[in-house]
Amino acid sequence: MNLKTCPSCGEDVPHVAKRCRSCMHDFTAIPEPPTTSPLVTVLAIAAVASLLLAAALWGITSIPVDQEVLVDGATQQIITTTQTAAGPTTDRVPFENVKEVQYVMNNGQFLVIALTNDGGEVLIRDTKKPVKGEAEQYAAVMRKPFTIIDNTAKGFMKGADTGQ
Repeated sequence: MNLKTCPSCGEDVPHVAKRCRSCMHDFTAIPEPPTTSPLVTVLAIAAVASLLLAAALWGITSIPVDQEVLVDGATQQIITTTQTAAGPTTDRVPFENVKEVQYVMNNGQFLVIALTNDGGEVLIRDTKKPVKGEAEQYAAVMRKPFTIIDNTAKGFMKGADTGQ
């Protein structure tokens, strides 16, 4: 005779039985899917909220509040100090890692950028006023080639400090 085990009490009952004779478990009833405990749901929501809060706090404390760049001939480095809510950080790029200095003009914005040997960029200056002379001085201090990049509309910079 074929037997099956009752999931409620563990009694062996005939395979054709519709109820367990010991505990009256109904074998024909459709089992309900397991439900998630409300506590598990609350804990999951709290965990997700904690992660979001941690990410938001990290983002807020990582946003630069102030940044200063120093091209230091004495140490032969470009020193960038960034102030965030979490405190200051300092990045240093030795002059030997710089391949050229660019003076970039973008319709009323003037940038001085040091291009590094690994393809990176260090923003030295970002201003609304022409600073070509200053950019040339940075290139001279670093002993690096100097390039002018004119991304302005044709004729926009006529008469300005473009180096032309």
